[in-house]
Amino acid sequence: MIFLLAFAIGAIWIAGRMFFGTFIVDPFMIVVLSYTMTRFIYTHITPRFRISGLRRFFVLLAPVSFITLALGMCLPYFNLVDSGKVYFGLLPQWFVGSANGNDFMWNGLGFHLLFGKKLVPAELLPTYRHFWFNVLAVFGLGLDACLMVWAILEGNARALVKETSYFRGFVLEWCRIVFVGIAWSTLMAALASLLVRYYS
Repeated sequence: MIFLLAFAIGAIWIAGRMFFGTFIVDPFMIVVLSYTMTRFIYTHITPRFRISGLRRFFVLLAPVSFITLALGMCLPYFNLVDSGKVYFGLLPQWFVGSANGNDFMWNGLGFHLLFGKKLVPAELLPTYRHFWFNVLAVFGLGLDACLMVWAILEGNARALVKETSYFRGFVLEWCRIVFVGIAWSTLMAALASLLVRYYS
């Protein structure tokens, strides 16, 4: 039990330094990584364990992921963490985006480079001063958690199925997961754009 607690605390600390994302990039990454990691774990790692208790240990990864998801969104959103302090300093600041945590949550991780402008302008920052941005942030966090559960269940289910066709079993399934991630990220960007118009 002490080992599991130490593992959970260590995972949260590492995630707190590495797995911060943004409201726009995170939805895609959450869906794709949750699915991919779960499918990999249940296809290649857990079958090697003969003790069922060890196999069930991987179920603990889901609550640890929820905690890190919440921390990774709340801390920068309320400017409690600067973006320069995450990712262990491995990514250059020009790519990460603004050091301001709230600005990073809406405009970071290359969004400004990809689209040539910020999604949420400086005059609306920090967005936690605006009621509807807070509603969107809570909605985003809640739906991210739901999509994470869905992606984990999908990855687990696909790992248990013996595929007869590589194309149908892997390529089409992967395309479906990527599409869901892109759709959710696009929806968050569209809703944030509507709020920018509303408050401008």
